[in-house]
Amino acid sequence: MCNRKGVIKLVLICVALAFSAGCTTTGTVSGDSAGPAIISSPGYYQNKNLGITYRYPADVFSVENELNPRELINREGEQKVPALVLRVNDIPQGIALDGLGPWLKDDLQAHYDDSNGFKVIESKMVKLKTGMDANVTLIKWRFQEAVPLQTACVSVYKNGKAIHVFISSVPGQPPTDILMQMVMALEVTP
Repeated sequence: MCNRKGVIKLVLICVALAFSAGCTTTGTVSGDSAGPAIISSPGYYQNKNLGITYRYPADVFSVENELNPRELINREGEQKVPALVLRVNDIPQGIALDGLGPWLKDDLQAHYDDSNGFKVIESKMVKLKTGMDANVTLIKWRFQEAVPLQTACVSVYKNGKAIHVFISSVPGQPPTDILMQMVMALEVTP
């Protein structure tokens, strides 16, 4: 009987040592989920409060820019392109997700008021990997009236917010289908 109690004590001590040596916690524990609500590192962004995850090639978007108030990510390549922005704002009043293309063009044009030639090439509804309805739009334009650019954007409406991923680049670098795949890496839980 004494031997059995000794074995139980030894097992409990081993479990306690293994737990204390191998387990560290960062962030806060809330309810049944542990860890921080926002995880951001090169190539990965997760916001548990918004229910979004986005993975992108960190080697391509290697320069981190200062964020504007609506931005969650603002990164670009060494030569300023390609450029990536993950942004959240209120849903544009009176604009359904399937009609978002012209609004995105106007919003982009307002942000780059020294540029011209903004034209929606394609705007259509798609499904993200998570099953969420999304709008994907391709806009061509001229930065500062000289440099031809294309911007791909995927947008989702969730809980009164519009979540957008914009990637801008020189046409063909990368090809349009790769640019579209890059924006479509957005994951939004329903």
